Amino acid sequence: MSVDFQFPSHTDDWLLESSPHNSVVISSRARIARNIPRIPFASRANAHQLQSISDSITRAFSNDPNLSVFKRVNLADLKVGSKCYLRESHLISSEFEKGGTGRVVFLNPDMTASIMVNEEDHLRITSLVSGMRLGDAYEKINRIEEALERQIDFAYTDEFGYLTACPTNTGTGLRLSVMMHLPALAMINQVEDTLSSLRSYGLVVRGAYGEHSENVGDLYQVSNEITLGKSEQELLHFLEKIIHQLIERELETRDHLWDKARYRIEDSICRAVGVMSMARSIDSREAIELLSKTRLGIGQNCGLNVTHSQLSLLFLDIQPAHLQFKNKLDSNPDNRDLERAKLLRSIFRNQCQQDRNN
Repeated sequence: MSVDFQFPSHTDDWLLESSPHNSVVISSRARIARNIPRIPFASRANAHQLQSISDSITRAFSNDPNLSVFKRVNLADLKVGSKCYLRESHLISSEFEKGGTGRVVFLNPDMTASIMVNEEDHLRITSLVSGMRLGDAYEKINRIEEALERQIDFAYTDEFGYLTACPTNTGTGLRLSVMMHLPALAMINQVEDTLSSLRSYGLVVRGAYGEHSENVGDLYQVSNEITLGKSEQELLHFLEKIIHQLIERELETRDHLWDKARYRIEDSICRAVGVMSMARSIDSREAIELLSKTRLGIGQNCGLNVTHSQLSLLFLDIQPAHLQFKNKLDSNPDNRDLERAKLLRSIFRNQCQQDRNN
C-alpha cells in the first residue's frame, strides 16, 4: 500500500547557499552510472535479479558508517505525489518515477545526493550543489562511489572502462551538467544558435528536467554527452571552460540590453512582478515564465528585494507536488493554482517600485 513520505522542510535549501555565478548558473550536478557484473542491465533483468541488486546495495549502505546516514526509500511505498516531489527536486528521474521491481532510492540528510537503484543502470549516483561548482558536485559523488566500491564490484573492462546500459555513458560513466538561466540571449533570439553549436563539442542541451523535458522560462541544462575516451578531470575541465564562455556571453548580452533598451527591459520585469503581486490564480508554466523575467532584474536597481538564490528556490516551490506537500493540498490543479498565486503575492507585493531618480 502507498504511504506518505515525510520530506524534510529543507529539501531544496541547498539552492540558497552562496555560490559563484549564480545570476546565470542556478545549479551544478554530477552523476555516475555503475553496474554489477554478470547481471543483466536493469531493463533486461528479471524480477529476482532486480531485487537481488536492491538487496546487495542496501547491505552496502548499512555496512558503511558514512553511508548508513542515507535514508532508503522504496518507490513502491510512495504515493504518486511523493514520487513527483522527488522528481521536481531533481533527486530522481522521470523514468525512475514510473516505479518498478527493486527500485529504491537512497537520500542523504541534506537532500543533495541520491542513489537510484535499478533505473537504466543498476546504480545512478547523483549530487546537487548551487551555482557554478561542478568540482564540488563531482567530489561528492566520487566519495560515495569509492565507499560503495569497497563493498561492491562494478562492471569494468580495461578496454572500455565502466560498462553501462547506454553506450554514451560507457567509460567513466560520468555526466556533469549545469542548470543555466539565459534570458538575455533568449531575448535577442540568440540562445538556440548559441546552444546548438555546443553539439559539435560533444555537449547536449536539454530542458530543466533532462531528456525529453520542455524548455520553459529560459532554463537550460547543459551536459557532456560522451564519457568514453576522456578522464573525469578532462570532462570536468572542458565543461567548466565552455560554461564560463556561456556565462560571459550571457552577462555581456545583459549589459548590452540594459544600455540599449533599459526601459523596455524594466517594463517587462515590472509587468511580470505586477502580475505575480496581484494574480489570484496562476499555473506553473506562466509562473516560471514570469519568474524568469523577474530574475533578470535582480541587481539592476529595479526595486526588487529578492536574491537570485531565492528565486532559484522559488522555481521549485511553485511546482505542483511541492505546493501539495507544503500546503497539505489535494491533487486538484485549480487549488494548486490558487495556492501558487497566494505564494507569489506574498513575495512580490510592493516589489516593483520605480526608482525615484528615474
